[in-house]
Amino acid sequence: MSKLWMFLRNHLLFTVALLLLICILFLALFGEYLPIVDEQLTAENHRTENGVLYTPPFEPSQENLFGSDHQGRDLLSLIIIGAKETLLIVLFITVLRYLVAIPLAYL
Repeated sequence: MSKLWMFLRNHLLFTVALLLLICILFLALFGEYLPIVDEQLTAENHRTENGVLYTPPFEPSQENLFGSDHQGRDLLSLIIIGAKETLLIVLFITVLRYLVAIPLAYL
């Protein structure tokens, strides 16, 4: 265990990248089950605060940490739910590139 700790301490950039990858994978796999995520991505047509009517897009607030899009959907929920599809597309493109590149390299 101490060898692993020394390796991670000596390679700070690798350690930070590994932690970010773990966070992204966690959000992609389990993000839709977090309580802050709106699974249905419900659109909000308007919002009333202190008697004033607001229309989307909404600014960042307690309800929407990143704000909302023009349909009133929470941007944080869109990002977290879209992470799984994005990672699958990146994985598919990577595999496809290697399937094409390896035979071409031998030719």
